[in-house]
Amino acid sequence: MQMTSIPNIARKNAEVSGYSLEELEHFRKIFSAEIREHEAKARRFAVPILILFVAGFGAVLYSLLCVQPPLIWLLIAGLALVATGLVLGTIMAIAFRQELTCPACHNYFIEEIQDCCPECGSSSIGFHDWRGWRHCDSCGKDLRTGSNRNFKYKACTTCGVFLYQKGL
Repeated sequence: MQMTSIPNIARKNAEVSGYSLEELEHFRKIFSAEIREHEAKARRFAVPILILFVAGFGAVLYSLLCVQPPLIWLLIAGLALVATGLVLGTIMAIAFRQELTCPACHNYFIEEIQDCCPECGSSSIGFHDWRGWRHCDSCGKDLRTGSNRNFKYKACTTCGVFLYQKGL
């Protein structure tokens, strides 16, 4: 990344976080390398899990649609492969989620929203309503967590350093 590629939010963030633009750029380079490594590892593990899932699904379909009466052993093996693929995929997603850390404060990058907005890194964040949603006064975003998350993690929610333009 060039210094000219720093978004305006990150320039404001430099004033708030206490880091210089050079330090922020260094943090982004470190995090960029970590993201590439993380994505490569996820692909390495995702392919075998996908093969398990597809093979199990194929065995179940073949047993039910192509053979009359259905082959019980093939049906059971297929369901076991599908279940194994789902369990391993869930474990992988949980394990990899907690792997990325902020190079500035060394806390997990993707976690519950702490003191700063995950979209812009601003510390002007508060509770919006009775449901516990957070609201950022700086970017105006209502931040819903959980299964209906409506934001991307671009900045560390602990220290506010803007790390990833694309977002996770």
